[in-house]
Amino acid sequence: MCKRYCSKTLIYKDMKLKYIAYVLWIGWSVTGFAFSNKSTFATQFTKTQQLALFAKSWGLMKYYHPGTGQINWDSVLVAYLPKMRQIATKEKFNQLLTSFLSTIPNTPSSANSHSCPSSNTEVLANFKWINASNLSSKNQTLLWSFISNKKGWYKNKYVSDSTQTRALGYARFYEDPMKNARLNKPEVRLLGLFRYWNIIEYFFPYKNQTDTPWDQVLIKYIPQFVAAKDAYAYYILLLKLSTEINDGHASTPYHPQFKKAFFGKYTVPFKVKIVENRLVVCTVTSDSLSKIARIQVGDIITHIGATPIQEKINYLGQFLPAPNQAFHYRQICRYILQGNTQKLHLQIQRGNVKQHRYILRYPFATLRKLRDKQHIRPWKIISQNIGYAHMGELTLKDLPAFFKEIKNTQGLILDFRHYPNWELFFQFLSHFYPQKKPFALLKSQCLSRPGTFYWHPQAAKDLSGIRPVQHLYRKKVMLLVDENTLSFGEYFVMALQNLNTVQVVGSQTAGEDGNQVGIEMPGGIRMFMSSLGIYYPNGDPSQRVGVKINHLVPNTLNEIITGKDIKLEFALEFLKKN
Repeated sequence: MCKRYCSKTLIYKDMKLKYIAYVLWIGWSVTGFAFSNKSTFATQFTKTQQLALFAKSWGLMKYYHPGTGQINWDSVLVAYLPKMRQIATKEKFNQLLTSFLSTIPNTPSSANSHSCPSSNTEVLANFKWINASNLSSKNQTLLWSFISNKKGWYKNKYVSDSTQTRALGYARFYEDPMKNARLNKPEVRLLGLFRYWNIIEYFFPYKNQTDTPWDQVLIKYIPQFVAAKDAYAYYILLLKLSTEINDGHASTPYHPQFKKAFFGKYTVPFKVKIVENRLVVCTVTSDSLSKIARIQVGDIITHIGATPIQEKINYLGQFLPAPNQAFHYRQICRYILQGNTQKLHLQIQRGNVKQHRYILRYPFATLRKLRDKQHIRPWKIISQNIGYAHMGELTLKDLPAFFKEIKNTQGLILDFRHYPNWELFFQFLSHFYPQKKPFALLKSQCLSRPGTFYWHPQAAKDLSGIRPVQHLYRKKVMLLVDENTLSFGEYFVMALQNLNTVQVVGSQTAGEDGNQVGIEMPGGIRMFMSSLGIYYPNGDPSQRVGVKINHLVPNTLNEIITGKDIKLEFALEFLKKN
């Protein structure tokens, strides 16, 4: 049985990339796609719509077909896509789709114990497309039957639940990276698009919070992925595609050569920040190299070469994720001065004087060696017996001495503008929580019904690490936040916000709460997304919004120029008065 089906459709799991190459002999030139506004059909059923419906049908089968654990869905798609080129009518398209839906054997994979709760669920996948007028009634019935007949979670080699290795359950993906894929072939590029689109469609917990409806994204990108000329053009499209989910955890798709080629392998010995619509030098990472460049904190960069800085920001911004403006600007500042040439011309403004600077960029490894070494104390007692902790430096081994020293302070400031150490999370909370109390509402994938999510409070196991100590810290606590407060940092802040003694000071945080999982893409490129939804106990979101802030203290240009820390100053004054 296996031999018969494998030889005809290349569907079983042991198929390697060489089988994909075998089917690619069927020529499929870009000009054969008919992506013009003039439809080749009697109705407005364009080639793009055709491919979009096939992509959705393929995705549904991949996650709902009972034999999915045995089937190589990549090979199935790549084998069928060349046949689409000859389709000239709606009837022919439906005949091909019927063949696709009917010829794959229904031998069930082994099932597991994952079941979907009967209440507190939310369906984010959109199945309305099955009723589209362009699909025949036979195909509609076939597609609905896979959904209605699904009795449990069939073992799927492409996705599994993380609960076997992690306390919090969320989907993890196991796709073939296809490192040697022939990305000059449109079939393989479309496989990448269809793979990513369906993962977001069925497993992204924040799909309903994107700026662009997800259906429109598929239609938008199909012609672009077909037209991409080579692997590098394909990578650039993946950069743009990753921004469509408005998720900070999408980061930038990783490929060791392409990422450097696009963003640059050289960078500068200082950091910049966008404040009050200006790009300003905020930190010097190598004092000696910055002096050579004649750059100092407070310099405003107005042009890169002859390009106005706003034009550069707008261009780079289209390739970087934007859950909110604060995080978007943070990411832009990471890359805006990188490049593949060592010489860089900047136009700057210092005070009222405009100047030109011709500086050198350096390899990242060189700057790491020459970076100024700073000794940052994990904690200290400052002004009028108020404690301060740098949450990026504080470690688990510091906690006994830290809590001993701050136990009699008037108040405490915790600086979350730096990424905290995960290891100290539960023990740290144990000094504040009088009892185990859920501080977040979670949204996880229901793997037995892909596209469905279930809401649930933190279970006892999620809070098992909190073991209240005998002498809790009960004084007022101020948390400092900004755009660098992200992911686990936001989760940590939410946990502390659950206490009546805690208030938050600062500016909008990254809005990328939850976790990050990888998605392997054809060409050896790795993309990312948040796979677990994190909300406040009452259901309020932190994704894209950021954590709730009691006292908003925006970033200012004057703060950088003068070297003041206005968020810290505000927190100190508040604790002194209260």
